[in-house]
Amino acid sequence: MRASDDPAEAIGAVISIVRSMDPDIRLDPMSTMEANVLDRMATQRFGMTVMGALGVIALFLSVLGTYVLAETMATLRLREIGIRAALGARGPQQQRTQLRATLRLVGAGLLLGYFLAWLGAGTIRAFLFQVEPFDPLVTGGVALTIVVLALVVSLRPAFAATRLDLARVLQGE
Repeated sequence: MRASDDPAEAIGAVISIVRSMDPDIRLDPMSTMEANVLDRMATQRFGMTVMGALGVIALFLSVLGTYVLAETMATLRLREIGIRAALGARGPQQQRTQLRATLRLVGAGLLLGYFLAWLGAGTIRAFLFQVEPFDPLVTGGVALTIVVLALVVSLRPAFAATRLDLARVLQGE
């Protein structure tokens, strides 16, 4: 049945008309087309929600790992950074060096991730609708997001490493 106004009101009106004609008639539950579609798509929506949540968790873990990696690299290179600063290297130059090292590792991680995604593409294909596993817009967006977030979280260790006391670093403390 079609309704020009609220479908729920139309369902209520139909039920009351049928019950007034014969109260013993058993009516199956009636619902709107939208409710039927939502019920039938519940499993797919749940799967999509779980996959989205896992994607957000993976993004968080990759950003956290990038931060820890950048912090560790800066800490391990403190003596080198101190020597370069003593020889005349300026802060921005040192920071670019730190960021480049972090980006090289992020790039290697992205390549490894795409290779592993390529291996698992057959499994995930069943969950996709009108999208290919390696849609250029999606994969490019994910790579860009990871690179931008990696740059953002590696700025702090890069800046902190260049604001150090040269005398302490060169003495080995």
